[in-house]
Amino acid sequence: MYMLTEPWGLIHRIMVYSGQGQDVSEDSTHTEFVVEKLMDGLLYKGRSLFMDNFYNSVQLSRKLLSKKTYVTGTLRSNRKNNPKDVIEKKLKKGESICRYTNDGICVAKWRDKRDVLMISSEFPHEMNEITTKKKEVKIKPISVKKYNENMSGVDRQDQMSAYYPFERKTLRWLSVIQGLLPKQQNIQINTKKRNSETHLPKKVPKNNKKRYMYKRCKYCYAQGIRKDTIYFCNECQDQPGLCLDSCFVDFHKSI
Repeated sequence: MYMLTEPWGLIHRIMVYSGQGQDVSEDSTHTEFVVEKLMDGLLYKGRSLFMDNFYNSVQLSRKLLSKKTYVTGTLRSNRKNNPKDVIEKKLKKGESICRYTNDGICVAKWRDKRDVLMISSEFPHEMNEITTKKKEVKIKPISVKKYNENMSGVDRQDQMSAYYPFERKTLRWLSVIQGLLPKQQNIQINTKKRNSETHLPKKVPKNNKKRYMYKRCKYCYAQGIRKDTIYFCNECQDQPGLCLDSCFVDFHKSI
């Protein structure tokens, strides 16, 4: 899932990953499309956006800067338009290097225990003193300091969600399901005995390397499309693999 939160954990918007090749447009990569979709209605207002290296690139930072939105975050070394001298520079602990684009976007590398590659359209490459929880004084780039301060929202949300995982059967989640069902179709859910006519998606098991053992989507295959999924129907014969989006519903309508 892709998630937009406030630094203190309030969730603004969530997008569910719907498969490779989805969620793209003619002029945007997948990650750019996701960011702009999550920020819909929040651009052009001078906001500061903090993202990890899955999303960040010079191109995305430039696009968001044109929409009056600042970006700060970690950066992958293989992104397009990264300055080569920054990427290839060998640094000793505490050393750093940076370069600016013509529109003021800063790409910097700082050596701590390992290389840390950062991008920011808001903060310059300046070193700041910080005091750690162990009362130690360290010097870090201001972009790293701001990133660490503002990326805690997703971590806090993950922490809260971990207390109530939806994979585990609990009375709380059964109550949520009961409340979401239309009144005229409301059914009683027995916590001890499952209704055999209820078809719900289930995740495939993981192998010894803790990776999901993918199944081929039976509905996509019938349409001449090859697509793998980690979900299947535990109630149907042969337990067919089915994509979590429309395939699961459409397959059961067809039978």
